[in-house]
Amino acid sequence: MAINILSFWYLKRNIMNPINILSIGFLVGALALYYAKDDWNVSLENKTVFILILGTIVYCIGVLFAEFIVDAFFSESSLEKRNYLESRLSSNSVLIIALIIVEIIVTLVVYKYIMEFSGATSLSDAISYYRDTLMSANANLVQFPGWLNQMMKVTMAGSYVSLFIFMYFRLVRGEKESWVLVIPIIVYMVQSLLMGGRLQLIRVMLFTLICAYFLTMYKSKSSNKANHFVIASSKWLIIILPFFYLIKGFLGRTSSDTFLTYIARYLGGPIECFDLYIKGHYFSSHLKGQETFASIYQLITGKGDIQSLTFRWMQSPNGIWVGNVYTGYKRYFVDFGITGVFVLLFLLGLIFGYMYFVILRSIKRRNLAGYVLMCYGFFAYSIFFEFFDDTFFSVSFSVGTVLQLLEMYIFYRLFLVSAKSEKVIS
Repeated sequence: MAINILSFWYLKRNIMNPINILSIGFLVGALALYYAKDDWNVSLENKTVFILILGTIVYCIGVLFAEFIVDAFFSESSLEKRNYLESRLSSNSVLIIALIIVEIIVTLVVYKYIMEFSGATSLSDAISYYRDTLMSANANLVQFPGWLNQMMKVTMAGSYVSLFIFMYFRLVRGEKESWVLVIPIIVYMVQSLLMGGRLQLIRVMLFTLICAYFLTMYKSKSSNKANHFVIASSKWLIIILPFFYLIKGFLGRTSSDTFLTYIARYLGGPIECFDLYIKGHYFSSHLKGQETFASIYQLITGKGDIQSLTFRWMQSPNGIWVGNVYTGYKRYFVDFGITGVFVLLFLLGLIFGYMYFVILRSIKRRNLAGYVLMCYGFFAYSIFFEFFDDTFFSVSFSVGTVLQLLEMYIFYRLFLVSAKSEKVIS
């Protein structure tokens, strides 16, 4: 909470700064853990508190160092030359319709494979089987063909770009652009639910909130109006959290916990699992970076993550199952020790800090860095859910992510038309 307040004050009252996003996530996790601590009969080890707090402070230093890099090593003209083009966004109806058709076909094929993997007649049972098998040593039994994986990435990239274009027309230009631009992201969310994923829905919402925040700031030239927009949007939590709980049964979660108990375990469990992990000394011999850089390890060795180690279920001292994720810090700690935690968090802060300050500089110059903003919103869920698990180094450091960023850029460029007389967006 102290880091939230200080970052909001120091970074010119911008709620969506990278320090605030990460610390809000940990604040939510800490409050959930506090609610459940008596039921679980737990208390945090001093070592756990030390790693969490000092690691977060090092992350903050990385963010602030990024501001120094942007200001000291890149001049105004250099930034403009490298990141901005004399272009403006334009609607592309043919592209959107083609994207929707392809995405619907891909989603139907995903549904076909999900049902075939289990042989179940119920969609809920099929999703449950897919999720459980994917998280086990038999994950190879539920693998989609390579072409389908690539098509899912392509349509996912197009969906996020289409959503961004919709928000740009609505919030910046004040034009009532067709709602057809929103259809791709809706189909993508259905596709995510078919594969048992709820966090991807939150990722879409976080992307929407962050992009809308900076677009509002760009339009109004005021961070106060952007902050009011975020605060007003928080009412959607009243809908999101119950929906998140209610669909758990359909997606194969068998918990019978009440709403508050379930949310507390889901959000507070990772911090406590990390603490139980340290207390229990659950260490094993494996290659350095095998958990932190899981995608790279899989690419090099052809083997997956250490499922039994990474997703081991943990019990509280009184026998209650707490969870099977341990915050992102655990991956860094088990691979590289405390020093590795600090180095990787500094690097994480540096990367997100760079994107954040480039966006702010572009808003100040009235030449919005649209692609950088999309990337910031697209990956922001990684720092928001750092209290839950790492998805940036373990998932995003991969050839697949590089290709996805390239696909997003290609989609984005297809919406840009030359406008030499007016610099609007790049």
